[in-house]
Amino acid sequence: MPNRSLSPLESKLILHLEWKKQPVINVKDAMKILGVSYDHARQLLHDLARDRWLARIQAGKYELIPAERGEYAFPDTNPLFLGSVLFQSYYYSFATAAFFHGLSTQSSQVVFIAISQNVPRRRLVRAKEYRLVFQPEHKFFGW
Repeated sequence: MPNRSLSPLESKLILHLEWKKQPVINVKDAMKILGVSYDHARQLLHDLARDRWLARIQAGKYELIPAERGEYAFPDTNPLFLGSVLFQSYYYSFATAAFFHGLSTQSSQVVFIAISQNVPRRRLVRAKEYRLVFQPEHKFFGW
């Protein structure tokens, strides 16, 4: 089990995230908060993920694992939370939305997300598949 101790710079970042109740951090935000270079911020986030203070969501984006989760820190396993931090404008669609709103009793193994960006159709985040459904701008409304 990794040691969950912190250097002064790491503790400044973790304290800031917990104080602001900011569950997600990226490299640019870490640079601003700490006043360090891109490479230094990236290495710092990597080290914090290794020590289980952060959990990697995707390249350059990490989830805070709060201190209240104790020595055996575990990241949030809610697939809807993870999906919410992948894109700016999105909505859950198809089987995911039907289950969430109680219209289906079966939870899908795949999380469906409608997005207005044309990106690769699938993402695997923490062993959970996110299927991205592209909706052109003229069909992306009411979300």
